[in-house]
Amino acid sequence: MSNFSSRFKSARQAAGVSISQIAKQLDVSPQSVYGWETGAMPKGDRLERLAEYLGVDLHWLAFGESSAVTIRDENGDLAVPLLDTLTVAGPNETESSGRVMSFLRLDPVWARGHLRITNTKRVAMIAVTGDSMAPTLQNGNMVIVDTAISVIDAEAIYVVRFGTADFIKRFQRLPSGKLLMISDNSFYKEIEIDPVTDQFKVLGRAVYVWQGQSLY
Repeated sequence: MSNFSSRFKSARQAAGVSISQIAKQLDVSPQSVYGWETGAMPKGDRLERLAEYLGVDLHWLAFGESSAVTIRDENGDLAVPLLDTLTVAGPNETESSGRVMSFLRLDPVWARGHLRITNTKRVAMIAVTGDSMAPTLQNGNMVIVDTAISVIDAEAIYVVRFGTADFIKRFQRLPSGKLLMISDNSFYKEIEIDPVTDQFKVLGRAVYVWQGQSLY
């Protein structure tokens, strides 16, 4: 399995550009670019510009064929991946692909103080589509998700796969062992789910909406 350094070197050579050319294009030192070929990971915004300049897929450059995880960049900050169409909060369901669109750069000290997460490597960010979770989550809001959470053990907002679609909803556990999937928008009806027999999987717990509001 290739690592970032080998993928970067391969993409650079395929594009026919030198380390100095990349340094000039991204306005960094040649030493920084050399470091990327020897193990360092660029900051998220540089990684995005690098993929665009080399003409390669951002997800492939950062992770190869593996699933996206939060990474530590060359400055020691957290680079949280923004995934494409992971959840749909409304009637128009779509499959999730889990591809990286960009990165959110977080100070680790801020993250420890503001995010109730299990593992800093198991964090992702998603964009909400639809109005079923309004006013808590609005269409287009960015939500940080703790993807290490795989069970619903308390009332909170979770990202789940139900059937063939992904949702971000509030969940309550009923005395019967079943779950109640709730939309904060009262226009949408509650749905009772049997997690044992229904096609149901917990993908993570929403912990923060990127509007400065903690969700858990």
